[in-house]
Amino acid sequence: MVTVWKGYDLALCAPVIAAVPADAIVREFRLRAWDENRGEMDCPRGTIECGMGHSRFGGCSQWVTQTSIEGITLYTAIFQNWSTVWAREGRLIIFFEMPAGWVPRSS
Repeated sequence: MVTVWKGYDLALCAPVIAAVPADAIVREFRLRAWDENRGEMDCPRGTIECGMGHSRFGGCSQWVTQTSIEGITLYTAIFQNWSTVWAREGRLIIFFEMPAGWVPRSS
């Protein structure tokens, strides 16, 4: 019997976190992976690996989790990378609408 090693069990996992106002309306999440060789690629929900291979989101826990504290909502995803050649970054992009009457701060 030959065992095929996928590397998932020896991957590095890191949280990717975004904060938005607690009353904001979240419209969409995008999860992406980046490395200096292949650039940035989508990591669709439910896939075994991101498009660039040897990485994914949600392998270590749930896809995107939400926690609200003191007027801020934190969204967290776990990025998992098992590439032995390239350092990778996971990116969580959130599209949201500000609560009524709020404007973004410039500093």
